[in-house]
Amino acid sequence: MRVQPFLLALLLLSVAAAADGPPATVADQHLEVVVDSHRHLRADTTWKVRVDDPAATTAGLPAPPGLDGASDRGAMVMGDLLVVPGGTASGATFTLTTTHRQRRGPWSGVFLTAADLPVESASARVQVPSWVDATVWFDPIARPSFERTRYTRAVRADWDDLPASAHGQLVWTTWKSWDEAGDALTRSVEPKLADKQALGSALARDIQGASVADLVDRVDQAVRVSPEDYGSWDTARSATDVVAAGEGTAADRGVVLISMLRVGGYDARPALFRPVSTGRGAPLVVPAPAELTRPAVAVVSSRRVLWIDPASEYTTLPDLPASMTGSVAWAPGRLPVPLANQGAMDGMITVNGRLQVAPGGDASWSAQITASGTAREWLRSRLAPLAKEGRDTALLRLTHAGRPEIERFQSSMSGLANPQRPLQISLQATTSTRWRSWGRG
Repeated sequence: MRVQPFLLALLLLSVAAAADGPPATVADQHLEVVVDSHRHLRADTTWKVRVDDPAATTAGLPAPPGLDGASDRGAMVMGDLLVVPGGTASGATFTLTTTHRQRRGPWSGVFLTAADLPVESASARVQVPSWVDATVWFDPIARPSFERTRYTRAVRADWDDLPASAHGQLVWTTWKSWDEAGDALTRSVEPKLADKQALGSALARDIQGASVADLVDRVDQAVRVSPEDYGSWDTARSATDVVAAGEGTAADRGVVLISMLRVGGYDARPALFRPVSTGRGAPLVVPAPAELTRPAVAVVSSRRVLWIDPASEYTTLPDLPASMTGSVAWAPGRLPVPLANQGAMDGMITVNGRLQVAPGGDASWSAQITASGTAREWLRSRLAPLAKEGRDTALLRLTHAGRPEIERFQSSMSGLANPQRPLQISLQATTSTRWRSWGRG
């Protein structure tokens, strides 16, 4: 990768200062899963967390899965984040609980201790009737125990005194195979799809012969998705409802995209993936769709599978979305597969700079920036949402890091909003430094 020093900041995702100690400690965490004799599921989650450094909790605390919506004395879990109320004192303890019930199986689930928080005690227990098939996997540091009665079987795993760098993990499932889980996913999504007439002429015009990239671009323009609003296939709305609303979750957009691709003659399927940021999970032979938390779309052909993240608007197909690099992805009719572990920093950003000095010593500077691979998506996702003034301000700040003498500054960009066009960024500036020559002439 050829990058000038002042543009290295474009490749830095975040910079965080190390704290003296953890912001909080998990005093206790427990998951109790029971499948009764009528094959009804009940899952109870309890998470007891103690605040150690109130100042470090102002941005929230990482919360384990299964607690979304739980609250206690002003503290509330939103997604995977615990929002701590202002004025919380050191030593304050919050106990968050949830109960989930479902009547239809099979099911799968995940127990995972919160990231970057030490844990004093954690446990998970799964109980099923003796005639129900179940698989339970737990990490090597767990302390397992087993129970059996005439009518039930149970597995329990315990963890004690986990440092912030370690994680307790258990995965359970009553699915017999990935094929069985895939058939169920397909059945849940199929009724939500729409044909060409229902999609409407504005969206589905001239659809025959359109490329996958063209259809993805049409759906991206027609359905707005807020950042990190992923949703799920279970809660996704019908394609006609989503098109009428013009906005929705990533799963909502995925329903419209599958509809469009199928009308266009492609074998498009609902899919799921587990981002690389969530760490390692159970072996892929364990049929546990609950581990794969993000919706995706798979376009299957005899030569390859094209993976699409409906939450991403800046992928240049057929490139793999940056969000899916290093992930585990799965589509019905196939087994889960680990995808290439290549991210934005493995793409190519090329900067060609030129400094021109006039006879009087005045200088002007210009640069051409191009990107390829997943680096294109990374740059687009950060620059496209900004207005031109905001993009110029961001680029000027980055330029000053390596060229503090820059005065007047102009930029032009092409292919920023359309991922199917090459991305090119041009920078032009004058400098406050007057150059002198030495020697003869």
